[in-house]
Amino acid sequence: MNWSGHVAMAVVILAGPAQASMPVLTPAPNPATAATCTHWAVQQDEDTLYMWGTTESGVSSKDKAIQRLIGFCLGRKVPDIVGWGSSVGFDEVYCKKHVRAPICANQKSVEKP
Repeated sequence: MNWSGHVAMAVVILAGPAQASMPVLTPAPNPATAATCTHWAVQQDEDTLYMWGTTESGVSSKDKAIQRLIGFCLGRKVPDIVGWGSSVGFDEVYCKKHVRAPICANQKSVEKP
């Protein structure tokens, strides 16, 4: 491997652990009913429940996560905030669309009105 190959590999290795990502959901039930979606939602792991439960205040609610997951399972749109903390890019895009959200108060790259 040449020098540039070593540099590229080092960048990949060093960047990997620093980047968060959205937790992967388990396969949704079929058929999707209120009962099957509720069972599916409560079975998601803690990382998923934390991310899906994030609120505009920055606090995560397990109950909010389960409500959102049930809604998603039944075909509702994923709320914009789901994914907060998955990457710096996600957070910046969210805060550009939701500049008054309390969770965005510490985002330096967002212009406040």
